[in-house]
Amino acid sequence: MTGIVDGSKLYMNGCEVHNNCFTCPFPDCIVAISVSSKPAMFKKAKAFKLAKQGLTPEEIASKLNRTVQCVQEYLAIGSTNA
Repeated sequence: MTGIVDGSKLYMNGCEVHNNCFTCPFPDCIVAISVSSKPAMFKKAKAFKLAKQGLTPEEIASKLNRTVQCVQEYLAIGSTNA
């Protein structure tokens, strides 16, 4: 049985950001990072999910209220860790 323990929660094979711990594209586990860093990590995860759905960086930036450059940086981070 594998999983990540976060307080009283046990994430078996993923979390609310990605459905599989072993294929998660992010370098840091969102379950393990500090609470103050989580909002930024959720934006990165959302950008990555929208890109996988076929949205362009411009469309993602509009949806997340971020700049296109910011979204491109999010996607570059995700693609180098996938």
